[in-house]
Amino acid sequence: MKPSIIVSSSDLERLEGLLTLPAFRSRGDLDGLREELERADVREPEDMPADVITMNSRAASSRKARAVNTN
Repeated sequence: MKPSIIVSSSDLERLEGLLTLPAFRSRGDLDGLREELERADVREPEDMPADVITMNSRAASSRKARAVNTN
């Protein structure tokens, strides 16, 4: 099962606009992004959860990331 994706309606509009540009329209390497955007939970910007980072925003981490050994 894939993790859920939440995207703001304004970010979706920007991304879909980019994907329709001639330079990106027929790029197969972006099909995964297109599929993820299709299944995303789209919300209005004012309804975005506080823990979701949107485009053109800044985030700071207060904890150091831990390295995880997957071997």
